[in-house]
Amino acid sequence: MTTSTAKRFTCSVWFFLTGSLVPMSASRAELMYSFGQSNYNVEVNGRVIVDVFLTQTSPGVFDLAVDGLESAGVRVSSDLNAPSDPARVLSVNDIAANPVFDGTFPPPVSEVVGSSSAGLVRGLDFGSPVPTGIQILLGSFTFTAGSVPGQITSLVAGDFSAETETVGGDATFTPLDSMIGSGFATITTVTAVPEPSSLVLCATLIVISLTRGRRRSRA
Repeated sequence: MTTSTAKRFTCSVWFFLTGSLVPMSASRAELMYSFGQSNYNVEVNGRVIVDVFLTQTSPGVFDLAVDGLESAGVRVSSDLNAPSDPARVLSVNDIAANPVFDGTFPPPVSEVVGSSSAGLVRGLDFGSPVPTGIQILLGSFTFTAGSVPGQITSLVAGDFSAETETVGGDATFTPLDSMIGSGFATITTVTAVPEPSSLVLCATLIVISLTRGRRRSRA
């Protein structure tokens, strides 16, 4: 076991036992859960993939682009002002974590709680490279729309739970949950839009019908 691997193992076990690694600095980094889009349009009973990221919105004590993530957890809730027929994550098979998080500690979790929320927890395997960047993909959630057009499902991305911490990939494995703000997006259920080929076919049929009508009127 290399020195860096041993250090990662020691810090991970210490965090698991104590729930804390280092005192939090008075200065907070500007981090936020974010979605790939602010609004997703999905056809009635259709499916849409919603990507969730951890994003650094401004410089801070913790630098996501340099330090990266050792582990991450996120929960996407949709019970805020829930419509009568919301879009929802139907099963854990509709949750896909970023494959870079390939470890078994913390234990991988994919969870769906009724129609109100879905979440995931993932960590890195020992020796795996730490993902870095001002925006890091945590995972993707596939939502299935309801059967009522015009319904708007509000999404909120936040901490997975009070017991599970998102941990930085820096030398001190900084706990990050208290530094991360929530992200927001919506899913709008829309009436199916005809494919371009269908529109062309409809236009062709209209032209043929008009042409035949004119010929009959001339006769």
